[in-house]
Amino acid sequence: MSILVIAAYHCEVAGKPTNSVDYQVRHFASDSLDDVTARLRAELPQAYQNCYKQEVRSLFDDIVAVEFDARFEDGQEVIGFITGKSKKTTEPNAPPNRRPARQRTARKPSRGGGR
Repeated sequence: MSILVIAAYHCEVAGKPTNSVDYQVRHFASDSLDDVTARLRAELPQAYQNCYKQEVRSLFDDIVAVEFDARFEDGQEVIGFITGKSKKTTEPNAPPNRRPARQRTARKPSRGGGR
């Protein structure tokens, strides 16, 4: 049996918590959610130094979703995400995935002063 989990990690920079959350999809060859949770809690935090020489750490918080006996078929979507950014931003050479913004023309002042 296998378990697929989405685990949430919070980020600390220079020992101070941030609002950043890292969601990781993790696969375990196990049939016990207790064992999986124990393994995640026992992992050392992932750490690196940012460009300001501050330590950045990701620390496990909790499991936010679980799929038991996950079976993967060839070519099946396992993870999908939406960036919230246009395709042009994420893939600079790709055609835009939405129409360009409409060009606005300058408004002429109305008679009587307007605003």
